[in-house]
Amino acid sequence: CFPEDHAAHILPPLANIANGPSGLAYYPGTGLPAKYDGHFLLCDFKGASTASGIWSFKMQPKGASFDLVEKEQFIWNTLVTDVDFGYDGHVYFSDWIEGWGMTGKGRVYRLSDPATVKAADEVKAIFAADFTKRSVNELKGQLAHRDMRVRQEAQFTLVEKGADGQRALTEPAASGK
Repeated sequence: CFPEDHAAHILPPLANIANGPSGLAYYPGTGLPAKYDGHFLLCDFKGASTASGIWSFKMQPKGASFDLVEKEQFIWNTLVTDVDFGYDGHVYFSDWIEGWGMTGKGRVYRLSDPATVKAADEVKAIFAADFTKRSVNELKGQLAHRDMRVRQEAQFTLVEKGADGQRALTEPAASGK
């Protein structure tokens, strides 16, 4: 399958999505419309704001690999360098302004959908409180939360709670649910 001079452990990329080595974030599940469920945001830094922006895309399983699907420009005409999701439901991204040279200037933008950003108020409140003070049952319930960050923090906290927390993690697997 590979030429003899090609290392067998190197797999070809699935697709060329962007040119620049910039930020990548996975949508955690709250703050944007449902169409972004399972999507990544990838910064495409090309040195000029007119050619740069943030791509949105999703990966779809294809056998032992994946296919790139639903690729679209999320926001364009900004020289983005990084992107992330806040606990407040907003998308934050940094803007280099223009060119390749270091100007000592830049901007940070906050983007959201007014129709869906309020759904993140619960996530913001959950993270404002101390996870370690929550009961095993409360943490177990958070394993089904829509926001991936809540599920992950609940999982990590259950592990830290010792045998009771770890039992709460293994019960669903043992019961076949």
